[in-house]
Amino acid sequence: IHACARDIQPALDALIHLIEEHQIATGEVDRVAVNTFSMAAAMDDVTPENPSAARFSIPHALASCLVLGAGHGEALSPAALVDPQIRALAGRVTVRADHSLTARTPRERPAQVEITLKSGEIHRAEAELAWGEFDYEPVADERLEEKFMGLTSGILGADRAAELMNLIRRIETVEDTGRIGLLSTPG
Repeated sequence: IHACARDIQPALDALIHLIEEHQIATGEVDRVAVNTFSMAAAMDDVTPENPSAARFSIPHALASCLVLGAGHGEALSPAALVDPQIRALAGRVTVRADHSLTARTPRERPAQVEITLKSGEIHRAEAELAWGEFDYEPVADERLEEKFMGLTSGILGADRAAELMNLIRRIETVEDTGRIGLLSTPG
């Protein structure tokens, strides 16, 4: 559900859980530590130079989530890649391979995230797999709708995107599926 490599998504899910559970604001964050399996830990580029590199950067993914919000499509935009707040925060994200987590792959793709706040408070969370895996943590309808609207509203307009989403939601009963095609076309 996130705009990044699959192996990064458990770290993002753990971060989002902490942000929501503890109502953490970006300005409160001192640093973030991520322990994960070895393949994901290699995705530790703090300053990705292009959208492809950003897609494979845990520091950029977590920092852009903290600054822009969860699942924000702008995380891979040219502006986000040079955003001083995202860059500074990405520089305070450390990523380490944990052999005990690597041993849990491929059944799991675990990540442990620890946020240290400027107040000294520390919050921790772990995700075994990414939200939405067929056998783990289904994605809530609200999150899917938020993601859909975030990706389509700028292209189709909010009203048209909402109408399209409503048609897709009830696809089994839609008599004229041609309407879906028409709504899916910008303009």
